[in-house]
Amino acid sequence: MRAILVLLLLVPTFLCHAQLSSPNGVNVSGDAQVNVIPDRVTILLGVETRSKNLDEASSQNDLLIRQVLAAARRLEVNASDIQTDFIHVDLAYKNNDDSTLVDYYKVTKEVQVVLKDVSKFESLVSAVLHAGANHIYGIDSVPLSCGSIATRRARLPPRRRWKRRMILPPRQE
Repeated sequence: MRAILVLLLLVPTFLCHAQLSSPNGVNVSGDAQVNVIPDRVTILLGVETRSKNLDEASSQNDLLIRQVLAAARRLEVNASDIQTDFIHVDLAYKNNDDSTLVDYYKVTKEVQVVLKDVSKFESLVSAVLHAGANHIYGIDSVPLSCGSIATRRARLPPRRRWKRRMILPPRQE
């Protein structure tokens, strides 16, 4: 009975040891960075207006947003690449204390523009700022069309070099 119990305890240990030890294996790891010229740029911009009257702040904001959108369209940005991202209305109270008297209303709208012709980037930023945008919240460049090709090209040469440089021990027969 003891022999069977000892055998049952030792068999899993030997099996685990057999799976863990592999003297003929090669482990390789590495990191790479691929730099690719972007083929599209996403710009998140905003228009903020303030007024003592909510209707006036809102209508000023709408007018400026229309001007910003028109400026983007003049640079041949498709309407499908322009999207309102965020709308916010806020109150500012007098003296920043517990007063209930409203000092002004602040209306903010954010617009996301996807620019597919990167050569027009500086022109677009200048045009929307002159049209009334007063915030640029973020700029993100995306190499969509060539990212996977560049990644594959970056991965192949190191593998080929690695195969050429790898020295294997002689086979034991």
